[in-house]
Amino acid sequence: MSNNSRLSFKIYGLQPKENTSLNAEVFVHKLDLLIKTLKETDQWVNGTEGSRYNIQNLRMGSVEVVLEEIPPDTLFQQEDSVIDSFQIFASKINRGSEILLDKSSKVIAKNIHDLCAGVGQSFSHAEFKIDGKKSSKIILDQSFQKRAEKTLHNLVPTVPMFKGTVYECYDGSLKEVDLRKPTPKARLILFVNKIELMCNCKSIPIQTLRDSLDKPVTVYAKATYNGVKRLPTRLDLTRIEILNNPKQLSEWQGKFDFSRDPEDIW
Repeated sequence: MSNNSRLSFKIYGLQPKENTSLNAEVFVHKLDLLIKTLKETDQWVNGTEGSRYNIQNLRMGSVEVVLEEIPPDTLFQQEDSVIDSFQIFASKINRGSEILLDKSSKVIAKNIHDLCAGVGQSFSHAEFKIDGKKSSKIILDQSFQKRAEKTLHNLVPTVPMFKGTVYECYDGSLKEVDLRKPTPKARLILFVNKIELMCNCKSIPIQTLRDSLDKPVTVYAKATYNGVKRLPTRLDLTRIEILNNPKQLSEWQGKFDFSRDPEDIW
């Protein structure tokens, strides 16, 4: 995620000409629910609640707020923007698209449904959009509320993902070693499909990390799975071996009929 995403959220009063007049409790409740939903979305797409949200451009007499996503302070960018992922989730509800069921998706779907609670009674409607994306606007009205309720009751069950830790080894190349913090970190680019995994390198000598940088390696690690994704969210490296004669996996390209989904190889 290269730039901080911004989400504009606005609630309209019941009278079209009095949109700046709204029960304060309604706005505060909806804003609190929206932030909770963003945190759950962060857990859903990134396996953590690392991002925080700053209020931007809050104006007197307005019932509109702009939330700026502030990713975790780390050398490595998080995999997915929380705000972008939230908008994609809401768009699926708006289109009536299929959404897979897991712990986080159920909470997100319910929270988005609850954002519509009171529409037509305590407020006219609401809307949110991502700054700089014209097609991102979603209107929370009575029609959207019905679609959200339908989605909530039709989440598609999935096979439970593994949650826990196991010891595994991976072949790839170490990139961007960060030695600035007590626990050194590195990015491992796997040979297969160029998948990136974040590594903690506390048990690895600094000189070994330097010698291994940008070289083909086999890493041995404790892999942590969050129960949401098929790939590990973190590798705690225990040993690194530099490969002197790595196999050229490109020679096998097209020899097997693998799924196009990078995560399906696991």
